[in-house]
Amino acid sequence: MTRTVEHIALSLCLSVIAATANADTVFLKSGVQIEGHIVSQTENSYRIETGTTTFDLPSGMIQRIVKYKHRDASLVLLGDDMARQGDFTMAQQYYERAMAITENRSIVQQRLDKLNEMRLRRHEVVGIDEAIKAKEYRKAGDMCLAMIEGRGEDPFTVEMRKKASDAYCMLARQYFDEVRTEEAVEELRKAINLDSLNPRAHALAGMINARTSKYKQAREELMLAQELGPTDPAVIESLHFLEQLPDAGSELQLANARQAEDTRSIDQLIGTSEFTGNTAGINYALLTGRTQRMESVHFDMNALAHVSLPRASNDFYQFRSSRALSIFLQAYNAGPGAATMYNGKVPYTETVNYVQRVARAINDINSGKMPASPYDALIEKYALQYGFHPTLIKAIVKVESDFNPECVSTANARGLIQLVRCDWDDTMRRLGQNLDFRANVADPELNLMVGCHYLRWLVDECLPKYFKEDFG
Repeated sequence: MTRTVEHIALSLCLSVIAATANADTVFLKSGVQIEGHIVSQTENSYRIETGTTTFDLPSGMIQRIVKYKHRDASLVLLGDDMARQGDFTMAQQYYERAMAITENRSIVQQRLDKLNEMRLRRHEVVGIDEAIKAKEYRKAGDMCLAMIEGRGEDPFTVEMRKKASDAYCMLARQYFDEVRTEEAVEELRKAINLDSLNPRAHALAGMINARTSKYKQAREELMLAQELGPTDPAVIESLHFLEQLPDAGSELQLANARQAEDTRSIDQLIGTSEFTGNTAGINYALLTGRTQRMESVHFDMNALAHVSLPRASNDFYQFRSSRALSIFLQAYNAGPGAATMYNGKVPYTETVNYVQRVARAINDINSGKMPASPYDALIEKYALQYGFHPTLIKAIVKVESDFNPECVSTANARGLIQLVRCDWDDTMRRLGQNLDFRANVADPELNLMVGCHYLRWLVDECLPKYFKEDFG
């Protein structure tokens, strides 16, 4: 007897129609599964016999037909499809049906084990999202890292690292809004280490640099954030910081004949590369190119370290390595926050060039190429008072101001060693004094005294907290 599919649906009302053990399986688009034998087919329909009845099924209603001899493999594939779509219940039903008829039980068992792991992940990821919603950002980030601890590199690991990076960025932003800059920097360090292309991390790094008057570095971070995530709400929110930055084109040009030469030499060291393809590739090239610049400076510093700062006297601060000296210079130029965020490899163009120029200045002093300056006696006095080799302080002063006590940058850094107001005020508090910044910063003696005290604070108190192996 031949009947229509409507009659079948009304009379059976079942999701599975049982047939003989070696039946074919027809999967309908509605989710119904029919088991039976396909006895014939036309261009528009299939005739199916279930053992108790025969009916014609329109082709348009069919999602997939699984022939008996391929049933186990097809059921596994259907289970895989359901798992990818997140329908874990249906996936398990397909795998269990495959398990019942297959000879390759170990393969199906692996699928079932992975399905259970995916269920667990979904539960934990929901927990992470709930923690973020409750503004428990540290908990959310730590949960992400716990889920991938000891796990190899795969898409899930990458996804969780990005999610953790976002969580630590949110915590850093909370600290930033509460003017807890040091704690914000520490969380940003985690975020950037987990996902170096996180636009939110670079946007917040730019905002922190702007707050601490590191305007060139702020501009570089904010422009990179725009490049990486132009539609990200956190990036869009940070744009007003970029608009308020002083014009980079008016930045003071120091009277240092080596500056242009140094910049060219670094470019030649790292070479040039052409990148084609999507935006993400260009962004990655931009970031890695900046990192290569920093690594090229480390190499140069290593080459100069053994001749630049003599170790004959215990009166001088002893840098443990060329890396420690490089981190120290990065922290002074870009701020200890940037040195911390980038784990001692600050990729800002200005900072790369700065470290290179100081290294060259040290070498020039030692080789006798740099002439005496009117401030050599003062430089030696305060270098020795705070335990630095005079060669290092003279090289810093040369690069910072070219020995001009009236030097002023667009960031309002002033004097021989180029102090900004926040560093001056912090140092005054540590010294127990209250000398006004604008009225006193151009005085060569006060400028060098405050600057050397600040530099000593960097190596004794600030940097050891984040770089224990280098300064601890």
